[in-house]
Amino acid sequence: MKKWLSMILAVLLVCGSVFSGAMAEEQGFYEYTVKADGTVEITSVSRDCTDEVVPSELGGKTVTSIGGGAYSNCRKLKNIVIPDTVTTIGYYVFSSCNLNSITIPDSVSSIDEAFCPWGKVKTINISREHPYLAYNNGALISKKDMKLIRFFGTSGNEYDVNWGIKTIADYAFCGAKLQTVNLPDSVTSIGHQAFAECTTLKNIYIPSGITYIGTQAFFCCKGLKSVTLGDKVTEMGDGVFDYCDNLKEVVISENNPAFEVRNNAVIDKRANKLLFTYGIKNGVYTIPEGVKSLKDLAFAAMNLTSVILPEGLTAIPEGEFYRCSKLKEITIPEGVTSIAGRAFKDCGQLAKVVIPASVNKINDSAFEGCKKLICTVEEGSYAQKYCEEKGIKYVIK
Repeated sequence: MKKWLSMILAVLLVCGSVFSGAMAEEQGFYEYTVKADGTVEITSVSRDCTDEVVPSELGGKTVTSIGGGAYSNCRKLKNIVIPDTVTTIGYYVFSSCNLNSITIPDSVSSIDEAFCPWGKVKTINISREHPYLAYNNGALISKKDMKLIRFFGTSGNEYDVNWGIKTIADYAFCGAKLQTVNLPDSVTSIGHQAFAECTTLKNIYIPSGITYIGTQAFFCCKGLKSVTLGDKVTEMGDGVFDYCDNLKEVVISENNPAFEVRNNAVIDKRANKLLFTYGIKNGVYTIPEGVKSLKDLAFAAMNLTSVILPEGLTAIPEGEFYRCSKLKEITIPEGVTSIAGRAFKDCGQLAKVVIPASVNKINDSAFEGCKKLICTVEEGSYAQKYCEEKGIKYVIK
C-alpha cells in the first residue's frame, strides 16, 4: 500500500515540475528554478547530498522556497537546517526522510504536508516566538488556523490532542503507533488519510465539534475495534473506514442528521445510501430495507455466502461484490437497471444470479472469473442477450 501511494506522489511531483513553466538549472546537489520575482525555488536534491544546511543562494540568487518532494530521495541525510531566506516549504518535501533534527527559521510561513505521508523527525528546532508555527506536545502546529500539521511522536500509547486545535491535517497521524487518540471538542475536521495505517489504534471517539471526516481518514487501521460519531458529523469522504477489518462497533448519536446505523451498516439517511458495513464476516447478510443505493466496493472481498438486496435498489455499483470468494447466490431485485464493472468479478463460487428484466446495462467485466455461474433471466431480456454474447450459461425464469 505504501509503495502504491508513493508511486502516486512521485507522479504528481513529476507532473508538477513538468508543468511549472520554468526551466530547471543545476548547481552541485541541487536543481532549481528561477521564479518570477527573481528568487529561487529548489525543485530537486540529489540522494547523495551531504549538505546539512540548505543553501541560501543558488546561481547568485536568493533561495526563498523548497518545492514539492525536493528532499524525498535524501534518505541518508539526518540533520537539516533551513536558512532564514526560505519562506515556503512545499508538499511532501521530506516525505521519505528519517531525520534526527530539522531547524525551521521564523521566516517559514507555509509548511503544510512537508513531512507527509511518512516523513519522521526526532527533534524539531523552532523558536517559541515563531509567528506562524509551533512545535508542542510532539506535533507541528500552524498557529494561523490552529491546524495540527504532523504528529512526530511522544512517549506512551495514548495521545491527547491539545485543546484549541481546529483541524487535523491530511496524513497528520499517518502510521503513528498509538492505541488511543483523544480529540478535543475544538476540532472541527479530520483530513484525508489523517490516521491511515495506524494499525495499533483500538478505538476512536469523534467529538461533537467535528463536522467533516476526510477520504480514507482511518484507512487500514486494522486494530480499530470501535468508533463513536458525534451528532454534528454530516460529511464523510469515501472509504473512511476501508480495510478496518476488526471494526466491531459503530455508535452514532440519534441526533445526527446525516448518518445512522442499521444492521451493522452505516447509512447516509439523506440519500438512503449504504456507505459501509462492519463486524460481518460470514454467512448471509440482509441489506436494511429502504436502502436505495450502495457505495462502490462496499462488500468487496467479504466471506459472505449470500446477500439479500432490498427492493428499491436501482444499480449494482462498481466492484460491489468483487472477490467475494464464498458468495454462492444472489437475487437482483426488480427495478435495478445496471450492473457496473467488476461487480461480481472473481466470485469463484458464484453459481446463481437472478437478473430481472429491468436490467438494461451490464458491464463487460461484471462477471469475469465467475466460472460456475448460471444466470436466471427473463426470456428476450437484455440479460439473456448479454449471457449469449459473453458465453455465460443461463436458464429462462
